[in-house]
Amino acid sequence: MSAAFRAMKTNDSKNENEHWSAFISYRRTCHRDNRLAHCLQAKLEGYRTPKQLVRKGLKPRIGRVFIDDEELASGASLNDSLRQAVSSSDHLIVICSPDALPRSAGTDYMQEEIAYFKAKSSPKGKVFPVLSEGEHNLVTDIVLYDKRDSVVAVDMSSWSRCWAMRDPSEMLQIVAPVIGCSYATLRDRETRRLRRTVMIATMLLVIFAATALFAGLNWMEAAKQRRLAIDRLSDVLGLARNVFTAADQDLRQIHGSSGVRNRLTNLSAEIVAKLLTEREAENDLTILRVRSLGHTAAGDQAWAHGNVEEALRKYRAALEIDERLLEMDSEGRTRYADLSVSHGKLARIAALQHDADTLGEHARKAQYYAEKALNREPNDSQRILGIATAYRDLAIHALISGDMSKVRNYMETRMQYAKRAALLSPDDPRILAVPVDTLMNLANLELEEGNVEKAHLAATEAVERNEALMRRFPTNPLIVRGLFMSKLVLGTALARTSDRIQAIHTLDEARIVAEKHLEMQPEDSESRTLLGFAEYVAFQANMELGREEEAKRAFFRAVELTKGSSDPRAKVIQELYDKAKNAARVDHNE
Repeated sequence: MSAAFRAMKTNDSKNENEHWSAFISYRRTCHRDNRLAHCLQAKLEGYRTPKQLVRKGLKPRIGRVFIDDEELASGASLNDSLRQAVSSSDHLIVICSPDALPRSAGTDYMQEEIAYFKAKSSPKGKVFPVLSEGEHNLVTDIVLYDKRDSVVAVDMSSWSRCWAMRDPSEMLQIVAPVIGCSYATLRDRETRRLRRTVMIATMLLVIFAATALFAGLNWMEAAKQRRLAIDRLSDVLGLARNVFTAADQDLRQIHGSSGVRNRLTNLSAEIVAKLLTEREAENDLTILRVRSLGHTAAGDQAWAHGNVEEALRKYRAALEIDERLLEMDSEGRTRYADLSVSHGKLARIAALQHDADTLGEHARKAQYYAEKALNREPNDSQRILGIATAYRDLAIHALISGDMSKVRNYMETRMQYAKRAALLSPDDPRILAVPVDTLMNLANLELEEGNVEKAHLAATEAVERNEALMRRFPTNPLIVRGLFMSKLVLGTALARTSDRIQAIHTLDEARIVAEKHLEMQPEDSESRTLLGFAEYVAFQANMELGREEEAKRAFFRAVELTKGSSDPRAKVIQELYDKAKNAARVDHNE
C-alpha cells in the first residue's frame, strides 16, 4: 500500500475510539525529513518483538504509527482530527533538522503538535527526538526542552540518505521503551535472533549441499534429463548465492565472526566446485560466472599464501571465462566489471614480477573495461573503485617505465575517483581505505624523487587518517594493514630526514600494528615481507646511531621475515646477509 493511500485511509477513518502507538511529527515540506518519517513508520509498524520477550509479557507488535501526509500552511492550526490523533497516541516521535526549527511568523503546526501532546499525554508518554540532519543542539529548540535539560536524540541521519547503510541499533533505541524493555536487553535478544538465523541458514546450506550432490548423481541417468538438471542447477546456485550473501551480511554485525564467515565462504566454494563438473554447464551463463568468481577467489587465496604461480593460473582461467561471457552476452550487467577485475589481478602479478609490458597491457584493459562498467552504472561506488584500482596499476607501470610525470598524474586521478566512491559509500571500510592508500602511494613517490619533506607530510596525513579509520573499524584487517603501511612509510621518511630516533619509534609502532594484522591474517605473506622491510629500515637507523645490538636484532628479524619472498627488495636483504655471513661479519647463532 503506498504511503499516500495509507495516509488518506487513516485520515478518513479517524474517530474518537482510535488508538495509536506513536505519532510522528515532521516538516512536510522537507523531502529528507519526509522520507525518514515514512521509512521509520514502515519499520516500526513491521517490527516483531523477539519471542523470548513476548513470553515475558511484552507486546508482540508495536502497533499502528500515525503519520499525516497533508501539508499545513504556515500559520495554520491543528484540525480536530490531528488533535484527536495526537491525544490518542502513546508516544511522540519528532523528526529534528534545521528545516524543523520553529517558524518566526504565525503558529507552527509542529510546535502545536508537541505542545498538545505534552499537555494531553499520560505520564508514561515519551517524546523521542530523532535527528535527521544537523547538530544535537537543535533538539532543545525544536522539542521545547528546557535549555538545562540533558537531551539525548536518536541520530538517524544516515537513514535519511537512501544510499547509506542503516544501523538497526538506532531504531532499537526507539523500539525498546515503546515495547517496555531496556535497550541493552532488546539489543541482546536481537543479536541472539541474528545468530539463530545464521545457524539455520548454515544448516540449510548443508542440506542444500547434500541435495545438490544427489541431484548431480542423477544427471547420469538419462541424456534427456540433463538439460532440465542444468536449469535447476542454475536456480539452486542463484539461491545459494543469495543465502550466502544474506548470512555474510548478518554476520558482519557480530564482532569476532570473521572465522565463521571464512568457513561459509570455503563451504560455498566447495559446493560450487562439486556442482560444476558436467559438460552441459559450459554454456550456462549463470554457472560460467560462478565458475569465474570461484577461480578469482582461489587465486586470491593462493596469492595470500605466497603461491604466485597458482594465483596467476587461476586469474588467467577467470579472464578466459569472462571474455567468453562477453561474447555470449555482452549486455550482462557485470560483464565489463568482471573483465576489469580479472585484468587488474593479472596486472598486480605482472607488477610483482616487474614485467612492464604485461603490466601495461593488463592495466590499460582494466581501465577500459572499468570505464565501460561505470558508464552503465555511474553512481555505483564499486564501479568507481574499479577505475581507481586501474589507475593505480597504470601508475605502477609508469613508475617501472621511469615516467614520473605520468605516475603523479595517475595517482592524483586515482585519488579523485577514490574520494568520489567514499562519498557514495561512507560506511564501507574497503572503499574508505582507498584514498588513504593513495596518499601513502604519493608519499612513496615523493621518497622515490627525493622530496623527503613532502613525503613526510603525506605520510603523516596518511597515519592520521588511518588512525581515524581504526577508531571506527578496530577489527577490520584491511584498516589494520593500512595503519601498518602508513607507519612504515612515515618511519622511512623520518629516517631520510635524519630524525632517526623518531624513525625507530615509529617503526616500532608499525611492528606492533603489523603483528596484530598477522594475527588476524596469518596467511598474508605480503604483509610479512613488508614487516621485514620495516625491520631493515630500523636496522639502518640503529646502525647510524651506533646501536649495534639493536641493529643486529632488527637485521636478523628482517632476514627471517623476507626469507622466500620473490620481491626484489627482499632479495637485496638476503644477498646482504649472505655476503656478511660469508665474510664472517655476522653470526646468526650469536
